[in-house]
Amino acid sequence: MRGPRQLIVVAALAAAVFRCDVEAHAQVLPSSPIAVEGRAGLSLPSGVLASGQRDIALDLGLSLGAAVIVRAGSGFAVYAGWSRHGFGCEPRADCDVEGEFTSRGYDAGVELVLPHTTVFEPWLRAGATLHRFRYRTGGGFQTETEAAVGFEIGGGVSIPLAPRLSVVPSLRFARYVATLDLNTFAAGGEPFTVTRMLLEVGGRLRP
Repeated sequence: MRGPRQLIVVAALAAAVFRCDVEAHAQVLPSSPIAVEGRAGLSLPSGVLASGQRDIALDLGLSLGAAVIVRAGSGFAVYAGWSRHGFGCEPRADCDVEGEFTSRGYDAGVELVLPHTTVFEPWLRAGATLHRFRYRTGGGFQTETEAAVGFEIGGGVSIPLAPRLSVVPSLRFARYVATLDLNTFAAGGEPFTVTRMLLEVGGRLRP
């Protein structure tokens, strides 16, 4: 009986030493206030962009983006980045089904981390966008609006995979109003409202 008891004591001491070593390492490991984020997902047009402006109705497409996030305080961060939101032509609409429709430009704003009691970190984001809308037909014709200021709001959650790496699913709404001549598709002319929902999954790395 003495042997098993000694074995249990030794195992308990080893586990305690291992735990202390892990905790000490975690405390020594520096936490960078800067994170780099890359994401991809779906762009879902909404409002008149989906229902049609002058019979031009768009369908869902691919969304891509990247951002740098700087933690400025407890539960508060600022971000800046670039994004591209693609769309397809709704088959019943009066637009080129082989065409390319994209909204691309810069995004910046603030991110607030919500109170939480688990390792999952929920957050809300709000900011301004500076985007252009581009229409390129299958035949090579292309037009692009002037850059227009808009806004985006949304939220997500950071799920840690490693001490410095998290996976970040998110849902955002974005809107801006550009000007586009819908008769000739030249820049300028009447207001052209670009609204979309962005369902994305990304990775966030703290160097």
